[in-house]
Order: sequence, then C-alpha cells, then structure tokens
Amino acid sequence: IGNVANFLLRSDTISRESPVGASPRDYFAGWGKVTKLHHWRPNVGAPVGFQWGMPDVPLRRTMEDIRFAADHGMMGIYVDYVREHWATQGPLYYLMAQLIWNPYADGEAILKDYYKRAFGPAAKKMEAYWNYMERIREECYGTEQPGRADHDVLDFYNKERLDKAYDLLNKAKAALGPENERHRQRIAFVEAGLDFTRLITECGRLVRLIQGYDDQDGQALVKLHANWEELRALRDNNPGAMRWRLFWGGHQAAGPPSTPRYAPTLWVESAPPAAADQSAADGVSLADMTISEEWELVFSDNFEREELGENWEVVDGVWAIVDGCLRGNGTVTSSKGFPGGFQRLEFEARTDVQAAALLSDQPAETGVSDISSFIHARSPAEGKPLRTGYFFQFGGSNNTLNRLRKAGMMLEEIRENTRLITQDKWHRVLIENDAGALRMFVDGELVLEHVERDAPLLGEGHDRVGFYGWTAYLVRNVNVYLKSIIESSDVE
Repeated sequence: IGNVANFLLRSDTISRESPVGASPRDYFAGWGKVTKLHHWRPNVGAPVGFQWGMPDVPLRRTMEDIRFAADHGMMGIYVDYVREHWATQGPLYYLMAQLIWNPYADGEAILKDYYKRAFGPAAKKMEAYWNYMERIREECYGTEQPGRADHDVLDFYNKERLDKAYDLLNKAKAALGPENERHRQRIAFVEAGLDFTRLITECGRLVRLIQGYDDQDGQALVKLHANWEELRALRDNNPGAMRWRLFWGGHQAAGPPSTPRYAPTLWVESAPPAAADQSAADGVSLADMTISEEWELVFSDNFEREELGENWEVVDGVWAIVDGCLRGNGTVTSSKGFPGGFQRLEFEARTDVQAAALLSDQPAETGVSDISSFIHARSPAEGKPLRTGYFFQFGGSNNTLNRLRKAGMMLEEIRENTRLITQDKWHRVLIENDAGALRMFVDGELVLEHVERDAPLLGEGHDRVGFYGWTAYLVRNVNVYLKSIIESSDVE
C-alpha cells in the first residue's frame, strides 16, 4: 500500500488541485482510511530546480503537506532526492528534518530558531531573504500543472529578481558587526548559492542561443565558458555549498561542450565530456571529409542460439537469449566497435511486459518505458555508453516522449504528435548518423532528426552500438551498417 501511495503523491503537489478530477489530497486521505500503517516516499522532483540546486524552497507548503500526511495515517517518510544543496536549500532541509521527527511541531518557530542560531544579529534580514526566495519560487511554480513549473525556470531567475535577492543579502551583512565573523561567513555561504543560481541559469540561456545557431558572433560561447570557469572557482572556494559532483561528475572537465540544450539537463543528468572526449570531437570537421555514398553491412545477429555469446557485453540490468530473441532491460553494448565511419543500427523490438492494475477497480495499465538504442558510444570501461554516444530514446520517460542526446547533452525532444511504443507490437527501428544527419525511424516513419554542422562523435573509441530499456523488451534481426570515411585530414 505504501508503494502505491508513492505513485500518487509528490511532496510539492499534495496541496495542489489536479486538473483531472480528484486531487492528490483526496488520494492521500483515501489511503488514510484504508490503513494507518503506510509510509510516504515522495519523489520531490525539480519543478523549480530543486534537484539542480536552485533556491526551490516551498517552506510553508512543506509545513502544510507533512501535517496533512500525519493527519491521514502516515507513520513514516523517506524523502527521495535531497541533493544537499545547502547554500540554496538549507532552511528547507532543516525544516523537513524537524517536522518529519514531529509533524505537529510549529514550523514557523523552527524556521525562526534556524535563522537566529545561524545568522545571529542578521536573523531578521536573512528571514526576509528566504521568505523572498520562497515567494518567487511559488510565483514560478504557479497553479496550472501539478508537479511542473508554470514558468520557465531559466528565464524566471532573471536579473531583476536576483538583484533583489543580492540586495537582501547585503542588508543582512550590514546588520553585522566586526565581532560577527562566523555569521558573516554563513551569509557568504548562502551568497555562493545565489551566485551559483545566477551563473547556471545564465548558462542555460546562453546555450539555447548556441543550440539554435543564434550565436552569430560567438560571444555567447565565450560567455558560457567564462561562466563555467566562475562556477569552477565557486566550487573550489565553497566545497560544502552545493553537491558539486552532480555538475562535474566527480572529475575535472575541460569546459562545457559547444552546443548543449540547456545547463541543468547537461550538468545534472550527465557530466560534461572529459577533456579527451571533447578534444576528440572538436578535432573532426565534416567539411574536411570524403565519405562513401553507400552503407555497408558490417555486422548482423538474429539470436538463434541459447547463450548471449561473445558479440554482446551486458553493462547493467539482465539480458539473455529467450526464444530466439535478445531480451532484457538495462544496458547492453556490442563487444567490439565498428570504427572508420558513420553508423546505422537497424533492429526489430517488442515489449512483452504484462499489464497490471494498481487498484482493483481501475483498468490495467502497463508502465512501459524505453525501446531505446545508441550508436558511436565508447566501451563501458571508458564511460557509460548512454553518455558517450548518440542515445536515441524511443518511448522514454514512461512512454511519453522520443529524445536524442549526444554525449549526455540534449539535442531533440518530442512529446506531442509522435509515435510511441505499442504494447505487443513488433516495431522496426532504425537509428543512424548519416554524415551528420542524426535520424530515428520507427516503422518507416521519421520520428527524430537533428543535423550536426560540426564535431560529430567520430574520435577514437566512439564506435560501439547497443540497447537500453527501462522495462524489458525483445530484440531480433539486428544489423549494423557503416558509411566509410574515405579521406579526412582530422580523423586518424
């Protein structure tokens, strides 16, 4: 029962009305009538940048939600995705911990205690700062779509709003005397979070210009790299402020790739390519290549055997041969690479995940997600294949979208009027890099396309192909083709 409740609620939406009828509160109250022994595991999400590290602090909403949950049978909470972004979300973490220990405690008193002990004589000024951050968070969140911001997060944290926040911090610093150095350092710690918010959202706006080829004079790219270096310095000088490894992947990176879609997707869901990866990509120019006009079949597999065999390497999940098909979920890659040109991968796939009903009076629904594949990836020893090659998602995010990523950065995403996975249907899927034209066809229909002008993933080691599934599916009739590079001054 507790697991069912997880699907119905998110901590930032319990107090919102649903456009489809019953509100999340109705669901929660209903389960409270069924049992008094359930736990709540809210996936808090990132409606206004919570997971990315923005000042997404729904303080009063949190007080209300935890009290409501306790009133309706909840006996425990496990909050998912608390990222430890202390400089931008510290009061929220403190409030959550105290209220989860005692959901009937006075939330306002908890916050005042936090401000007083953390900031001393500047407590009231810092309370004004956090109340302001909560107010603009709620303005961005709005009331239209449960679980999603009603405004674009990158645009919402604009100069006008951030200048007001800096002004409040300056007033807090002015309230301190020379004897309050510890409190001054704590305000500086919070200011590092505001600096991060300013830089990372500006990066997002810059990369939109670059991705849309609107950076004619190259100044957006120059500024993007400058911001990147400021972020690096901010990280080095404030090691406890943010969970920096979300943005750097735990290693030193040469800098941001040239054309990511926007910063949060790039720097949270995957790390920027390492210096070696970036230089390998930047050293390739399509204009310098002489390319074969024909596709050559270089590998095929129909899986008519009992064992997986030496041609495939399981990265994660479970993959096996079942009734003449490759079946599994997780990631599996070819054991060998196919270097020397542009790649095309063709295959047939079908999901055989069985439908299940969460509640007895509801129709059966199947949580199918991803009949996805990739080309031009590195070996698992050199990095996660999904983050080192071209990753084509068919039916991703619970069969709601089709998406294309390059080395972890977003290139295309389509949610409306697109072909998705059909239960028990054999789909014919083709993904390709045709001399920079990246395409995915499903059942003969073009569902994704993106044209690269430069820097394709053709450097050394970008030569594996493979499959990914969040839920299990069957694969048969796999063919890999190569369009050879006959001559190039940039590719060895």
